[in-house]
Amino acid sequence: MGEQEFKFEEGLTYSFVVTGLIQMPPDDEEFFVLRSRQNSRHLLSKNLYAAYGISPGMEITCKVDKVNCSGKMFLEPEHPHYKTGGVYDFNVIRTISITNSVGNVEKMTVVSDIAGNEIFVPYSELPDGGEQTRLSCRVERIKKGLLFLSHYQGETPPSQLEQGKTYRFEIKGIVTLARHLEYYKLECMGETHYLRTRYYEAYAFPAQSEVYCEVVEPTVPYTHYLEPVHPFYKAGEVYEFENTGRSIISHDLGEVYHVLMLKDKIGHSYPVPCRNKDITAGNYVRCRVEKIRMSKVYLECLE
Repeated sequence: MGEQEFKFEEGLTYSFVVTGLIQMPPDDEEFFVLRSRQNSRHLLSKNLYAAYGISPGMEITCKVDKVNCSGKMFLEPEHPHYKTGGVYDFNVIRTISITNSVGNVEKMTVVSDIAGNEIFVPYSELPDGGEQTRLSCRVERIKKGLLFLSHYQGETPPSQLEQGKTYRFEIKGIVTLARHLEYYKLECMGETHYLRTRYYEAYAFPAQSEVYCEVVEPTVPYTHYLEPVHPFYKAGEVYEFENTGRSIISHDLGEVYHVLMLKDKIGHSYPVPCRNKDITAGNYVRCRVEKIRMSKVYLECLE
């Protein structure tokens, strides 16, 4: 397979060599420069992974955490101390009460990891006197060097939900699962699942008692494995999108792409490559919806 044909896939891991450091404007933030086995180059924030011991000359393993609608790739290096799915004992720092966005009071336990980062765990059963000093937690996800934890109470049976199928979920309310991260609490087939609220503000979920979601990935906590049925679009279908103008997208290490900025019916704007240079702002452009993730549509221009 030639270099131009290779595509990195979300959720998969790849090896990279750290070739050096570079400062990037506008803040002169330092980034590690990574080279893949396909000779593509990528950036990784030095600040986010200061505790990882990464240095030029090393070979590291990174998961492709996300590829956004403009094609930019976000990498998550392998943590030197914790593994996703692993169970560890964490030091308890304190318990706190918070009020979420709908006015409900929730109690959370704050623990610390090996680097001293404070992590909020949705757990309210610590004794008031604070006698418990360690809490057993499972690492559900690692993102930008931070751990997302759940209180470990033994292994849970696998979900009955099948990837690729759509199910009806009852909306049971909004809960906080990590620092500043709120989720819709959903129930289906006797199971509890969660859906990040911030991506679906235009869907009017608070006024509904149920929602239909497709299982787009394996059901792993803190990942975006459910995708609600979009109110306007369906993957594989062709629609017209308003062109609000042309833009220049700069990816890692200065690669520049000229794109159209297309607007959907819920107000999202997307940079979409298009060969037709005669399309002007205000025109509508035919696009095929390739997929829908976190309420955003990934588009292929047909003009």
